[in-house]
Amino acid sequence: MTMIALLLTSIAFASSSLFSEANAKYLAGDFKSAASIYQKIVDSGVTTAAVYYNLGNTSLRLGQKGEAMLYYRRALKVTPRDSDLLWNIRILKDALPDRIEERSSNPLVTPISKLVSLFTPDEAALALSIFLGFL
Repeated sequence: MTMIALLLTSIAFASSSLFSEANAKYLAGDFKSAASIYQKIVDSGVTTAAVYYNLGNTSLRLGQKGEAMLYYRRALKVTPRDSDLLWNIRILKDALPDRIEERSSNPLVTPISKLVSLFTPDEAALALSIFLGFL
């Protein structure tokens, strides 16, 4: 058990160090290096909203709008109510040349999917567990 905790601690420390390094590269305007380091963090298994958000910002600075949207969407799955993230997505959608229109769906499914999108997977699982516990 202590080996697992030690391994997780070392991964978190290494990721924190890399995250700081990537942030410094971003602030210095070295977006390509920052993107590479952020990607290395994701590849190591760290998938926090902050890493995805910063990777999205870096991709946007490199002119990769589609990739930026991908990382913003991944961050949105972790923090669906982050106002900065929602604003960036809204601005980026307006800047994309090819807008993909939202497809119309079943009128019964749309309200359910909108409700589900308000919660992170962990929040939805907790709510479902509580609901099922009352049955």
